[in-house]
Amino acid sequence: MKYFYTILIFIFTWVNLNAQNIDSSASVIKIWSIENSWIGTKSEVIDTLPTGYQNYMPIRSEFLGVLGNNGSATYPLTFSIPNEETPFFFVPYKIYYNADRNKFYNTRTPYTRIDFAAGTSKEKGEQYVNVLHTQNVNPYLNVSLRANGHNSTGYYLHQENRNNSFRISTNYIKEKYKLHAFYNFEKYKLTENGGILRDDFITDSLYQPENLNVRLNSAKNTIAFREAYIHQAITLIGKTDSIDSVTAKHTSFLELHHTGRYQWFKKHYTDKLGNFYNSIFIDSIATNDSSHTETLFQNIALVLTENNPLKTAFLLGVNYDQRSYYFYYSDTLLNSFGLQASVFKHNDSLFSGYFNVEQWLSGYLKGNSKYDGQLLYKLLIPKDTITLTFNAGYWTRHPDYYQNRFYSNNFKWENNFSNSNYSTTSLALDDKRFNMGFLANFNTVKNYIYFDTLALPKQQTNTIKIMSGEVYKNFKIGRHICFNNRAIIQQTSNDSLLRLPMYVGVHSLFYQFRIFKKVLKVQVGAEVYYFTKYFAPKYIPATSQFAIQNERQTGNYPFVDAFINLNWKRARIFVKFEHANYSLVLVDYFMSPHYPMPPRNLKFGISWNFYN
Repeated sequence: MKYFYTILIFIFTWVNLNAQNIDSSASVIKIWSIENSWIGTKSEVIDTLPTGYQNYMPIRSEFLGVLGNNGSATYPLTFSIPNEETPFFFVPYKIYYNADRNKFYNTRTPYTRIDFAAGTSKEKGEQYVNVLHTQNVNPYLNVSLRANGHNSTGYYLHQENRNNSFRISTNYIKEKYKLHAFYNFEKYKLTENGGILRDDFITDSLYQPENLNVRLNSAKNTIAFREAYIHQAITLIGKTDSIDSVTAKHTSFLELHHTGRYQWFKKHYTDKLGNFYNSIFIDSIATNDSSHTETLFQNIALVLTENNPLKTAFLLGVNYDQRSYYFYYSDTLLNSFGLQASVFKHNDSLFSGYFNVEQWLSGYLKGNSKYDGQLLYKLLIPKDTITLTFNAGYWTRHPDYYQNRFYSNNFKWENNFSNSNYSTTSLALDDKRFNMGFLANFNTVKNYIYFDTLALPKQQTNTIKIMSGEVYKNFKIGRHICFNNRAIIQQTSNDSLLRLPMYVGVHSLFYQFRIFKKVLKVQVGAEVYYFTKYFAPKYIPATSQFAIQNERQTGNYPFVDAFINLNWKRARIFVKFEHANYSLVLVDYFMSPHYPMPPRNLKFGISWNFYN
């Protein structure tokens, strides 16, 4: 963490010397995200609002379960279609790098944001530092740097997490050529304790956390990830006049697009063996498992832009995928080729959408297909904007390579799973004036792959149906009282294999006001994170997987935080009592079996935006 503190002090000093005259206009910076050509760019805004700022980790916003310490492996409390680009051992950690993965910037002046958060306990402390700096070299070229460090000791034995990341990105947008590119590096060092030895020492007594014995005393996981991304568009016929991707005024007619993505994943697990695992295959004294994956994806496409009589864009492309897998003695290289076709429309201010088809024709991914689309319509009525969004998709996917074959000191398997089939249909409504919305979702999955009670992968051949309804509504009572709510109700047709809590919700009640000549905005309140009782999965450190368990249910426990949020010009500050209701009524404060959440603790943080 010393490295990040040095960056923090250096940038803070540099900005104060070079930004004496502060312009309060947010128009100095434009932010957008881009994933691919057919989904297009999505405008973003600088987050300077105090509401929800105390949740600097994405656990509650993404409805996740966690292992009692920030930075540890996570698992979803809701159902979503898995990302086929991610090997199974990285899935529990991907939430930590997804937040600003595809964000790009264009600034009229150098812009810097510093985020800092910490716990007040010296022995069980937590420190979080995030530094973003972006500036334009000229009106067409922007460069941004982001460094992040997170260290959390945890309140239970052998639970420390150290997560660091670095990202550099650039975008260049001029006549006839557009470029978006980034390089991202992530490294997570996790001390694994396997959970506490006896849950009843929490549920039936009030043992101090540091006095609880744990199941593993020397296990460690190191997860490393690198990603390089590039997206290019060259005008073949026509011309493009623009200085940033969000406000682009396209006059091009035909373009050549290229998308490239390189990803490298590595997992290294070490341990001195005890009786935690049922099997030993290599070394009966110590474990030293290593697995890594490399993927290279390339897409080249011709795009007929929306500047044609139909006002709709058409894309036809070729996909190439190369990937290699390594574990213990096995090293495998696999190649695949496929085609893609898309129809999309983004330039209309009221109506937009896309329909995309991908089919892999040869190689390892042969038979994989993807059909997905979206229709979005904005209904403008007096003093209000209502957005309706319809999504539908159908995917056929090859199992993750490691789900079919894997060999390590404690686990081995050789499977021949069939492709999994996923479908989704959803309808969403968002009402800007009344600050409310809902999302109705219906998913199906056939040939679902899960990890059984022995932590081994299995496949269910029948179709599983998942229905869910998500709603958010932010109430304002008078001028000062706010009651913000977001919740989801869900049901699965096979809750013995695909287990989900029936209800997950985040509810926040606070009183807001202004002081010091109305310059300082203050929010004082409490937030509760809650899900109904269910058989949450157990965590297996050797594979970083969550597996079915029938020992005990978790949930039906409200995690309550009391907070104060402050907003002064470009600075946001929070102070919160996390788990404020600790030991007051219920004591079953587990999300996952054997991993109790931390007791009551005090945290604070600050976020500051700097620009001329």
